[in-house]
Amino acid sequence: MRLGIEDIAGMSLTLTGVLIEHYIKEGYADPTMYQALKAATELAENFAEILKDEGNEELSEAVMSDLVVALQITTMEAGEVIGRIIDEHNLPVNKRTFEVEDN
Repeated sequence: MRLGIEDIAGMSLTLTGVLIEHYIKEGYADPTMYQALKAATELAENFAEILKDEGNEELSEAVMSDLVVALQITTMEAGEVIGRIIDEHNLPVNKRTFEVEDN
């Protein structure tokens, strides 16, 4: 069986989200994971636009309603975990930018 580019792209983006989601469920996340999720979300949105432009409305809507939303939720969860880690360890790190703050 030969996979199409749509299948490969969708599986790759889904795999990224699922792998990071498992770390988050264990209470771990870091800024790199957060940025990877944001990038995956942006790629999924671009992928949905390409599908729509190519006339594949149904798959485009599925990508937007399922994959993009799942990635957005996982990104928010990662941000919450990172914020909790920053608080628990009293780290001088900005929770929005993840940059070290000078005291």
